[in-house]
Amino acid sequence: GLVFQEEMVRILRYVGGQTIFDIRPINYAPGTSIPRSVVAHEGVVYYISPVGFIALDGLSPRRIGENRVDNYFFSTFYNTGNADNYVSVAPDAQRKIIWWAYPTGNTAYADKMLGYKYDEGRWVEWVPEQGIETLAFIRNSLFDPILLAAGVDHKVSSFTASTTLAGV
Repeated sequence: GLVFQEEMVRILRYVGGQTIFDIRPINYAPGTSIPRSVVAHEGVVYYISPVGFIALDGLSPRRIGENRVDNYFFSTFYNTGNADNYVSVAPDAQRKIIWWAYPTGNTAYADKMLGYKYDEGRWVEWVPEQGIETLAFIRNSLFDPILLAAGVDHKVSSFTASTTLAGV
């Protein structure tokens, strides 16, 4: 298992006996102060660290938003000091995108989304018509996964294949 702390990420390995677990830091893996920014998808953990967006594959952290995207996010992100209540993340398996919804203004909801197309290594941006409280990924059947967004009006919307996305 992985344990995300503000300063680092640690790995838990079952060793048994009286020790039960061996807990060690993952070298060069920064932690996160935004726990709701962490998601695991297809064997990779994606999250927002103080240095930017990270993909953690096993024991190797990789900066996926280095420079341009990280700078854009931190310049537009409105951190209220309690960012965990306003940031949400979910995978979109149909489009192969990891989405982060976050606030850009003094609001109690996310009003912008950044997505990492993990199959292409590029980024997309989407500005929803209304604020988002949370994102969720569900599988209503084996072949039909759906990304859902709960809006500030407490209605749930799904993303369709025709949703227009802009490159970042």
